[in-house]
Amino acid sequence: MHAHPTIAFATLGCRTNQAETAQLVASLAEVCAVVPFGEPADVSVINTCTVTHEAHRQSRQLVRRAHRANPAGRLVVTGCAVDLDPAGFEALPGVSLVARNAEKHAIAEAVAAWFGERSPAWRPVTPEESGHTRAFLKVSEGCNNRCSFCIVPMVRGSEQGVPMEVLVERAIALSRLGYQEIVLTGTHIGGYGRAFGASLATLLKRLLTEVPEVPRWRIASIEPLDFPDDLVALMAEPRVCPHVHLCLQSGSTRILNAMRRRYTADRYRSLVERIRTTRPDVAVTTDVIVGFPGETEADFAETLAMIAEVRFAGVHLFPFSVRAGTHAEGLPDRIPSAIVGERMEQAQAIARTTQNAWQDGFIGRRIEVLTERASAEWRPATSAHGLRVLVPAGETSPNQLLTLRIERGSDGALFGAAIPRRSGGSTGDGQGLEPIGLG
Repeated sequence: MHAHPTIAFATLGCRTNQAETAQLVASLAEVCAVVPFGEPADVSVINTCTVTHEAHRQSRQLVRRAHRANPAGRLVVTGCAVDLDPAGFEALPGVSLVARNAEKHAIAEAVAAWFGERSPAWRPVTPEESGHTRAFLKVSEGCNNRCSFCIVPMVRGSEQGVPMEVLVERAIALSRLGYQEIVLTGTHIGGYGRAFGASLATLLKRLLTEVPEVPRWRIASIEPLDFPDDLVALMAEPRVCPHVHLCLQSGSTRILNAMRRRYTADRYRSLVERIRTTRPDVAVTTDVIVGFPGETEADFAETLAMIAEVRFAGVHLFPFSVRAGTHAEGLPDRIPSAIVGERMEQAQAIARTTQNAWQDGFIGRRIEVLTERASAEWRPATSAHGLRVLVPAGETSPNQLLTLRIERGSDGALFGAAIPRRSGGSTGDGQGLEPIGLG
């Protein structure tokens, strides 16, 4: 029996959505008891995505499925798919509340009112509430870029950065809860602070200085145009994770121009070289769109060559998805789906090769990982490079920074063994394992 009304959450899409859902969980912690999504709940909240046509379809499907599984519960739908089609989601069976992105802050107040509770105040999300040992710190909302394929500016609005003082306060609060890693996230984090004379680099410098208790800081997905020299220099800081998700989209300058990306393939290469000169062990991951209108075999060959040349540690591949209202919707020379499928397979094969080569380079090495919650026999953990590592659950606890020896790799994951602590010493972790030295 739950002492409070029950609530369940489901999140599709980006880390910004994940951060916003986690904040809702924290805001409603004293109002509702959180239960796994799909179980009977008084309220179910679905945070949707519309970055591709498939993501939008999955969002609608999840709403329908939630209502069928729990017809007596209230259903709240929010997120980018709602901004694109609010009336469509309002018409779905069982939906009690539809909230656009700009209205997400009011969801907690509305849910509290349903159960006669007072409006909840902001507070930091605990690791138990978020389900993660890494915290997401949302630094900005919206995007001023107008890439020809992207629906995000229409559903997230123009750029708005959170004041730096507020972010420092929130980061301090998260550190006091025991988070070992904080991920800076937002719709367009590279544009942070332009409206008030700041930048992502100045923010990160302040966080490194004023929140010394956090051993790891990670930059989420960022655009190549938003990586100036002062941010490149910060990659040398030991507490900044050697991992950059640097959005590429295409290896062809001609297609980049059609995408309105405002950089060339050569400029992208040059930036990667500068980052690797500063931090030679950096993991570079990226996004690539396959089958953009007008993409020739020669254009696609340039993309394949770029993937191989940069030696990406991971590539998120997407077939081009037409989004209504974007500039790309009206572009001619659409690529037949059969050809897009063939190109996806070719790109996946090369991306898999570069990822496996990167991961295999860690086999036999000692690396630092942050452990998550256990999943049956194996506990997932994340290295500073963004590697997914599995370690026997019985040998570790959540939220530990540990040294592992990587023993083997399989299916995109590495398997590690915890290194016993040195004889004569005491780590105080009760596990007999060697912790990471943070000093």
